[in-house]
Amino acid sequence: MNKVFAGDPGVAIGTYLKVMAVLGMESNFAEMAAHDEVVIKLQNIKLLEGSK
Repeated sequence: MNKVFAGDPGVAIGTYLKVMAVLGMESNFAEMAAHDEVVIKLQNIKLLEGSK
């Protein structure tokens, strides 16, 4: 757990989801992902590749 709170980049996403669930914030994960600029760009690239 110390790695989570220290911001260690090696922590698995599942660990963050467990922490968010304990804090009652698991529904916030989808909201955060929806506003992630990198994810949005990757989705747009995938959509563009599919339209060729």
